[in-house]
Amino acid sequence: MNLLFLHTINHTTLVSSITIISLYLSKITTNGEEGSTIATHMAVMFI
Repeated sequence: MNLLFLHTINHTTLVSSITIISLYLSKITTNGEEGSTIATHMAVMFI
């Protein structure tokens, strides 16, 4: 039960980090779509 809980916490943290990264990439890239696409690929790799 504890391991499942910790896994859920880690997964939530990972998703939050990916979201922050995607927002950051969207800001620094001239094309926002490009940044979100990169973030989506990263999310797929991690999950």
